Amino acid sequence: MKKSSRSDCSSAPRLHPLIAAEFAQFARQLRDRHPQAVLRNGRVFSEATAAFAERGYIELIGGKRGVPRWMPNLHEKRLRRLKGQEVWVPGFRYPDSPIGLSGVCDPRMDGEEIIWNFSREPSQSPLSLDRQRLKWPYAHA
Repeated sequence: MKKSSRSDCSSAPRLHPLIAAEFAQFARQLRDRHPQAVLRNGRVFSEATAAFAERGYIELIGGKRGVPRWMPNLHEKRLRRLKGQEVWVPGFRYPDSPIGLSGVCDPRMDGEEIIWNFSREPSQSPLSLDRQRLKWPYAHA
């Protein structure tokens, strides 16, 4: 069996380092709660990406999508370094609190299935409300 190399997965979108760290924390949390389950980071990352993207916490930019006007120039510079490769970055509803995505989701396992419990809404700090007001014309429906 051939080992996969970094070049084999170069077409897959990358994760912003902040998001990757939070998803790794979710994987550790699930492994601690369910030591009998075999959980690979790749599985947790792919399921978390789908769940958080569906709710607007993360957003895919780059490639043919470009960068939304409300995002800072930091992401444009990152995309230039990656030569237009797509990247998952914090999106419209990403929480302002220091606990990040852990504050809005509590992952659990039901058998072999990962359940993403979005029981809490992100905090509505004054900064968050200002950010939403600035983003409103460019936000997704």
